[in-house]
Amino acid sequence: MSIELETYKGFNWRPTDPTGSCLVWVDASADEETGISKPYEDFMCLYPWAKSFYMQWEMTWRPYHLYYMMKRNWWIPIIAISLYATGIVYGQKYFKDRKPWNFRNALIMWNLGLSLFSIFGFLRVLPVVIHVVTSYTWRENLCYDPHLHTGHNEAGLWIFLFSLSKFFELFDTFFIVVHKKPLILLHWYHHISVLLYCWYYLLYTAPAGIYFCLLNYGVHSVMYFYYFLMAAKIRPKWINPKLITVTQIVQMIGGVIITAMGIAAQNVKDCHTKPFNIAPTFIMYFSYLCLFMKFFIQRYYSKDTGKKMKIF
Repeated sequence: MSIELETYKGFNWRPTDPTGSCLVWVDASADEETGISKPYEDFMCLYPWAKSFYMQWEMTWRPYHLYYMMKRNWWIPIIAISLYATGIVYGQKYFKDRKPWNFRNALIMWNLGLSLFSIFGFLRVLPVVIHVVTSYTWRENLCYDPHLHTGHNEAGLWIFLFSLSKFFELFDTFFIVVHKKPLILLHWYHHISVLLYCWYYLLYTAPAGIYFCLLNYGVHSVMYFYYFLMAAKIRPKWINPKLITVTQIVQMIGGVIITAMGIAAQNVKDCHTKPFNIAPTFIMYFSYLCLFMKFFIQRYYSKDTGKKMKIF
């Protein structure tokens, strides 16, 4: 027997404020598929004190027009990963008999920039996640239309920026290739699949995406800062490289758990978590978990140290 979601004016959604005083109705022209005006709850109206922590452009710019641009241009990530794969193959061939380049200073700034971006994104998404987790049941969190639920608030903006950042993260591989470092399957498979998934997620509005986004922002904040320190040859004694991989494994465990909860929530009537958006997510996170576990064991506990970085 399916469970029905609460509805508001015909939508399977309910505002957290019963008075509806913080509702904003998205212009009908924003929804190119239905032309139906949709409501969302303005986060800054619910929590006026938060305005002092946000910049004006974050509070006024909304990403929904770009969502539909992405639907019209589904081919963009396909072109990106094709160029990425071509660059890997021919880049490694080019450097096979040549000396590596020295882009260490650029790498330092690159890692620092991605760390700061991730920290900023984490701090932007976290308040909205806390709000929805404390205001809705887990079924509601995993079933409400995210465009109504979280997609048009400040979190929606930073989820969109998060998805775009996956294009920029492809350049991580550039530094590996030009420095002639080992390029393992875990690295390039992760970059390709995350880019495709984030684009796919925005097109098909998977409700759990905000939690994956928050986890990734948090882990990347730490990970890229660690890479920054290593590139700058700053090695504090209190930093244990094992902990970086552990945080990545914890992220993947969190992703598997959330997707499992999403699968369990599908008995809810009109739930926006569907097999076509939750099944690829589960496969992706489970494959990451297996690869990270294998990397961790062979990187830190394998007796055959000569093959540690050649296992993939």
